[in-house]
Order: sequence, then C-alpha cells, then structure tokens
Amino acid sequence: MLNQTHALMEITKNISIKQLRLTNITDRSKVKHMPIDNALLHTLGSIIIGKNLDLIFIFRDENVISTCPESWLQVQQPDQLKKNFEWTYSEWTQLWMKYVPII
Repeated sequence: MLNQTHALMEITKNISIKQLRLTNITDRSKVKHMPIDNALLHTLGSIIIGKNLDLIFIFRDENVISTCPESWLQVQQPDQLKKNFEWTYSEWTQLWMKYVPII
C-alpha cells in the first residue's frame, strides 16, 4: 500500500497539466477547475475514455462526472449534449496511471 501511494505521488509530479478546466454545459459562466493531484487520485475509482474523447470520472464514493470536449459545442446543440454530459473540458493530456484503471 505504501509503495502504491508513493507511486501515485510520483505520477502527479510528472503530469504536465495540473488541472482540468470544466465548463458547465447549461450555464456557461459556471467554470470549475479539477486539480489533478494526490487528493483526486485518492478519491478516483476509474476513468472511462470514450472513443470520441469524452471522459467519465467515477469516484469511489459513487459520484460521477461526465465530460465532453469543449469543441463538441461547435457541432452539437447544448440541449443535445446535456442529456449525457454536464461539463465540457478544454484540456486533456494522455496519461497512464498504473493504479487507476482507465477503461
């Protein structure tokens, strides 16, 4: 367990993007920043990356955050998107986390 915790701390030191900028699809003025840090990694159960780069964060407490790329708003209407997603994200980096399942 201590080795896994140490490995997660090392992973977060090497991540180039330290946070995701999330914008609410319904209320575009509502912006959140999800830090990619040890606290997130301790509460995150898994990440599902869809073939179209949508991201679903599943937390250990059963909370779920569904996001899609911000560019989708240029192609689809917000009403269509908010059926499946609550947030858009504007940055993402490819990352492999050894102890967090990415599906």
